[in-house]
Amino acid sequence: MRARPKGAGRAAAAWGYPLLALAALLVPGPPGTAAAQDGVRALEATPIGALPPMALPMPAHRGQNYWVGRLHVGQRVGRDGGDLTAFGIGADLQWHGGSVFGITGGVRTRDCAGTAECDHVAWLAGGRARLNMYTGGPTVGALIGDHNATTTLGAEIGMGYASGLAAGQNDCTVDIGAPVSVALFQKTRVVAFVTPSLVWEAGCAFDLPATRRTVLARAGVGAQQLWHPGLDVYLGFQRYFESGTGHQFGITISYTHLP
Repeated sequence: MRARPKGAGRAAAAWGYPLLALAALLVPGPPGTAAAQDGVRALEATPIGALPPMALPMPAHRGQNYWVGRLHVGQRVGRDGGDLTAFGIGADLQWHGGSVFGITGGVRTRDCAGTAECDHVAWLAGGRARLNMYTGGPTVGALIGDHNATTTLGAEIGMGYASGLAAGQNDCTVDIGAPVSVALFQKTRVVAFVTPSLVWEAGCAFDLPATRRTVLARAGVGAQQLWHPGLDVYLGFQRYFESGTGHQFGITISYTHLP
């Protein structure tokens, strides 16, 4: 069921994605427009920026569809205008054991100490498609002697909505990304993942003159099949190339219903 690398081009792709995302995490971002002192940017408030990232799911039996439930908790700190904390729940359909299509909803709270006219609680929602493009052998895991490791490359696109933003600010986002996951070991799979992404802020009527593009780097580590074949736990971190937005970290717990 799992394809194996057949050439140096695929191996280069498996290395290139993580190196690109690592550079995005470590290199300071260029000066940008700071978040409003008394406002919240759409890129901070929709699911892509408010909730922590997670790895691509493990490829499964191609003759089955799988339902997945998710719970997210994330916090954005170091930003202008107070920290943000978000809680989210989601549901995914893993189609024929590969690509995933899901929806997410949640609530965002804000540290409003010393800030006038601050919305303490706001809502967020979104949808996402995550495509499993290629799953191969131990391109990376072989370096530590794990010849059962797998490397998964994908592509994703998402849309998000957030309420409670400052007057005149956009309240929707569209994003695209290139996730890569490397899973090690067998009984409990330890997975490292990175996802370089582009995020556009746009009015929810998609009025193109109002769009703004920002680079986002996401990364993390998780445990798949933890205590139960369907239980996964991920710790995630993300950072925008935009001054005043700080950085975000959090935890995701997912459960796959196995037929």
